[in-house]
Amino acid sequence: MKNQNLNYFAIAKELNTENHKELKKNKLHFRGNFNSFSLISLDKETAEKGKPSKGEPKFKTKDDGIKALDELKINPLKKNLRHVPEKELQAWVINYAMNNGLKLPFGNNLFFLTSEMAFPKSEKGKVVNDILAIDNEGNLVVVELKPKRDNTVKKQVEHFAKIIEKHHDLFMNLVNILTDKKWNGIVKTMVVWPKLSSGNNPRDNAFPLVEEINYCEGYHFE
Repeated sequence: MKNQNLNYFAIAKELNTENHKELKKNKLHFRGNFNSFSLISLDKETAEKGKPSKGEPKFKTKDDGIKALDELKINPLKKNLRHVPEKELQAWVINYAMNNGLKLPFGNNLFFLTSEMAFPKSEKGKVVNDILAIDNEGNLVVVELKPKRDNTVKKQVEHFAKIIEKHHDLFMNLVNILTDKKWNGIVKTMVVWPKLSSGNNPRDNAFPLVEEINYCEGYHFE
């Protein structure tokens, strides 16, 4: 794992910076990962859809990204056929960050780094982190977004936090690529989910280190 290629995160970062105005206007952003990068929609009606489409060659160069951005001007993404709350929440959060200097709409001065970062879990699957952020103190924060309250998500953030701790140097290099902030070596965890309508939001003390952020309708965070 320590030999993973971070080049595609760097390319996505460059494309997001160089094309910021156009991406902001069209609610899009480039997303890096270990073996390629992609162009992803942040619009509610096409949330988390993007390029390359299934079956198309993976994006490996900046030219691939620019061509995809130009292509979407001619052939826009088709609207999602069904309402997918989790994808819509993630798209809204990232779009907010893209419009506010990468600052996330919740937490204590959290800044967006990347999303949908995937690590092999086994031959049968992988573990994926919704959002990776960094705060003003240099803590990395593993964030999972859920449209319903389910404590199993806390196991996910703790699992991904252990992956980061196990691959310290890899994530130190990733932070250096994505931001001018410095990681202090500490990893924190957070879940973002709906506030109960009753106003009574009991905490499960089985996961005392996982911070809980509640949101109301319209994505008002508490």
